[in-house]
Amino acid sequence: MLVTYSWRPSLLWGIINEAVAATFQQYYKMPVALVAKLRRNLSDAQVAGVSLATMAAATDLYSPTGHDLPVPWTKDGMSAGHGKAIIIFGGSSSVGQYANQLAKISGFEGIVTNN
Repeated sequence: MLVTYSWRPSLLWGIINEAVAATFQQYYKMPVALVAKLRRNLSDAQVAGVSLATMAAATDLYSPTGHDLPVPWTKDGMSAGHGKAIIIFGGSSSVGQYANQLAKISGFEGIVTNN
């Protein structure tokens, strides 16, 4: 299922690899699993920072060019790290904080991090 949003111009880089989800479009489509409702008190800059940091961490964990783990919203995604530990360098940074959360969602039982 796809959801279309038209309330902001899109600055999406095309993570879905389809023209309808590429950059600088007035309208774009996203899979429902990647869409979240935003609070009204967040500015565009704050929201952009969240998505940038989240996507940087997600790319490292789930992309074929990263660690290629199954994503958490798939069948085995939430247990990909079951019985395993992960080290996240720079865990107190914005990207590191999201990497910590994504690792937890992916089922890692030991998450080691540093500043």
